[in-house]
Amino acid sequence: KFAVFFCETGNCQLWPTQSVQRQNPQDQLSIPYAFHFRKEGINREKEREREKEPEIEYIVMMIASNNGKKINQPEKKLGGGHFFLKSNIILFLINILMLMRHGMKTTELCGSFIRSEGADSNIGSAINNNNNVVNNDEESSTSKSGMMREESKGELVGNRMINAYKIYNDGDVNFLKLGLKRGTDKVAANYHLESCLKNGHCTREGCKNEACRPWGHFYNTLYQQRLGEYSNPRLHSEKFQFLEIGFYTGAGYDTYVNFLVPTADVHSMEISCIEQGPWAEGKWPFGNSAEKNKNYKKYLESNKLHCGDANDITFLNTTWTEKMYSPDKPLKIVIDDGAHVSAQMVQTVFFWFPRIEPRGFLIVEDIQPIPEANTFRTQFLPQIMFDLHYCGQPKGVEEEGPCFPTLQPLLASIHCEMHICIFERNDMPSYPNFDLNQSKSPPNALDRNKCPAFHNH
Repeated sequence: KFAVFFCETGNCQLWPTQSVQRQNPQDQLSIPYAFHFRKEGINREKEREREKEPEIEYIVMMIASNNGKKINQPEKKLGGGHFFLKSNIILFLINILMLMRHGMKTTELCGSFIRSEGADSNIGSAINNNNNVVNNDEESSTSKSGMMREESKGELVGNRMINAYKIYNDGDVNFLKLGLKRGTDKVAANYHLESCLKNGHCTREGCKNEACRPWGHFYNTLYQQRLGEYSNPRLHSEKFQFLEIGFYTGAGYDTYVNFLVPTADVHSMEISCIEQGPWAEGKWPFGNSAEKNKNYKKYLESNKLHCGDANDITFLNTTWTEKMYSPDKPLKIVIDDGAHVSAQMVQTVFFWFPRIEPRGFLIVEDIQPIPEANTFRTQFLPQIMFDLHYCGQPKGVEEEGPCFPTLQPLLASIHCEMHICIFERNDMPSYPNFDLNQSKSPPNALDRNKCPAFHNH
């Protein structure tokens, strides 16, 4: 086994660990996407505590192995200058010769993937069956040290996977790898894309945009970039709350629980676990999907899973005030992955956004072109984008105001990727007891023609 770790004034890059596949291993040094190195015997917590030393220009670390026996493990911390770099390259080449002489053992971080057309659980099984995948406590240690590759071809599984490796803080958990292991659709398109394009195993085969064809999504890039720091104890050691709307079978929830730092108080809402029976009687007639999760009872008993209609203001307020709100655990992140219906999506925004702490996030998934979600994308988003850039008129000029006066003063940024948007809170304080009437969606929420300011501009 063998790895090389370079740091140039804090910009660290690692030649992927356990990936010696080419005749000339130096060819791999140009790969810049992964930069986390897991040394044997260092657990996740200790690894995360390691601090970069900014005065170090270069670090070269090599491990050679002869059938598991360590041959050499020099570690050099050097000042700047080409002389020192060349010296370590020579040392590097010596280790390669030793490896060639004694025989190299090569492994792949992610191993060979089992191709299937089934649901996400097959993805998780493919990863779990690999001997090189670590347990939950070590999730971040190896996940950032290599890119997903097909063992037989050594090719990337979907070009979009590369992007996730450019947005890590040192110590972040890899959302892509964790999501694939847990079987959530949030990252499943990374797995299904190649099979879809090569073999036609697609759920939306006729789409001109190839990224829309496979089952699942590519949400990992947004989650890694914007929420990665919340997986890192170095960056977030304080307590905070996280809410998911739409538990379903819990694959997404389990991903969040394992992704976020241990101090996160993770909650979810789900309608299918209410009393079963006719819809006309206020019951759920379609079966309890949540009970399929092996931790279903545990989540219920610990008040982490809340059964009810997340579009019902009364249910939302009761859950928030009686089971969630705590001054020492501010609400930082809310994610809507519920019914994917525009009216319910905007209700999530109007109720929860004022209650989120400064610089927290509200994320709405599944805004793809489907009839249920179209008006969120075509009517709500243009109005809130208008409010993001709203300045108002100079004094003495008649003012129409923003489209959403309860949201505009709190809005810092909006960032969208394919079929997902994230709304960031500014530095204004949260309003845990925000007025319930103002927490309801206004008449213009899904009709931009009803916002005079937007319509006149």
